Amino acid sequence: MPCIKYVSNVEVTHPIGTGRPAESKIMAHCTTAGGKWSMRGVMGALTKVFGDDPMDAYNNHPMPLGATQFVSVSNRYNAGKLWVCNLHVLKAGPSPSLIWEAFVQAVDKLSEFALKHHASIHFVRLHPSTPDLDWAMVHKQLDLKLAQQGVDVVVYTKEKQDLPKAPADAPAAKKPKNCDQVFANMRFAIAGYSSEETVALMQLIESMGGSVQPKYISFGSNQTDVLLCDSEHSDMFKHVDQLGGTIVSKAYVEESFSKNTRLPYSCYLQNPPDPSTTPSPMSVTHAAPTSPLADLFTGLRFHLCCGAARAQVARYIIAYNGKIAESVAVADYVIVADPETSPISAPSHAKLVNVGWLWQSINLLEIAAPSSFPVCPKQALK
Repeated sequence: MPCIKYVSNVEVTHPIGTGRPAESKIMAHCTTAGGKWSMRGVMGALTKVFGDDPMDAYNNHPMPLGATQFVSVSNRYNAGKLWVCNLHVLKAGPSPSLIWEAFVQAVDKLSEFALKHHASIHFVRLHPSTPDLDWAMVHKQLDLKLAQQGVDVVVYTKEKQDLPKAPADAPAAKKPKNCDQVFANMRFAIAGYSSEETVALMQLIESMGGSVQPKYISFGSNQTDVLLCDSEHSDMFKHVDQLGGTIVSKAYVEESFSKNTRLPYSCYLQNPPDPSTTPSPMSVTHAAPTSPLADLFTGLRFHLCCGAARAQVARYIIAYNGKIAESVAVADYVIVADPETSPISAPSHAKLVNVGWLWQSINLLEIAAPSSFPVCPKQALK
């Protein structure tokens, strides 16, 4: 029987998997009937990640209390479908208040939609200061109309009292001496575990000097070092595996803690490389993944002058459905490592950018402006 899981340090815009392959998901949040979309908070985060469709549905098609709006959005990480659900359950006012009858009606519709589409629910917890909110009643309603009907429910909360606590009689883990530097400067992401396991892993990592990020960051100064995940069906597992990231089981953290040392990954890898199929840096451009992570670079050809970073850059371009052009003459973009100097001349039709353009485009999941990532070019080819 599905249950309600509470998670923190995770954004609803990156809904966690509940263990089912190709899982469809509904990101549900409570909205004010007849209100206006905000570019702050949850609404702003949804717009940043999924574009204007949820906002346009809300602003252009006002609905009464108790109504729901299901807006299909692009799911770039697995084969399942993804929706944003606007639940019209708050009454307009200086401090919008929860109308219980409207909430019950909206949850009934949410349950019907989720069961029809075999989708899990990813619900944003209302702020405790919301007028007329009784969270215990909300939890019971989610359990009655969703969990008990066979729908997986994940609640995204920032309230510590919502998170599971260790039993009072549970023995506290004994912290080894000088343990706080074992994971110094290491950044982890966690996916596919219950909220209880996630909380316990976060505590262990932080006690050893590491940090846990709400989502996996594949590049930049805050790049994630390791993903903790045991389930190959997890959306995050598939995403990180295709990007060539390191994925280990939770035993890596637990045994590093017990032995008071940073252990090698090799014994804990969940996605070990296959020597017979792993391409060399020179051949990586021909090893396109079977299913791209997103269609970000579809139809675009890239010529790379990135030196030692070429293999990594090529992998990301291919993962996001771009093509590598061996000849600069047919390239749409020429990417160089050093923004100060271009080692080659670019044809007049091609855009010459530094490698920061690639990372920014992937981060935003849209093509960044080339003018923001200039390179001092040689004279362009005619």
